[in-house]
Amino acid sequence: MYNLTLTDDQARVIGLACELYSRLHMGQVHDLLYEVAMHHGTCDKLNALRPQVDEIERQVFGLQGTAQHSITSPAIPDSARIAYDAYQALRYARSCAEYPDGPPPGLRGTLAFCEPMVTSLTQRLPKVEIVAAEMIGGGGHDA
Repeated sequence: MYNLTLTDDQARVIGLACELYSRLHMGQVHDLLYEVAMHHGTCDKLNALRPQVDEIERQVFGLQGTAQHSITSPAIPDSARIAYDAYQALRYARSCAEYPDGPPPGLRGTLAFCEPMVTSLTQRLPKVEIVAAEMIGGGGHDA
């Protein structure tokens, strides 16, 4: 067992990394590239490359069109499920800490407030404990 203390920003980024890792194994290459394209302001260029991305998804993952694997598909390795479970646990804990009285009207029904489900075949859900509202100091730099 490990304990890891993170700032809110670190928890957000690690959660995103876990989500993107699991999405990659599900064949959601476009989602992965879109995340990077949004940061660089190149979404239009990525959209122009959609046929090539679709071909990568077809060749590598055996997917056609907009198909993708489910996180519970037998084709998904347990490492991707473990990452997805970590993402869910972080997302849920952060959402509940940010909105202790429940989701505001615009966020009702989002997955951020759904209790995480176990998708890993070998691991329990990670336990996430918010230790302080302010978290543990800032610092660091956005890479």
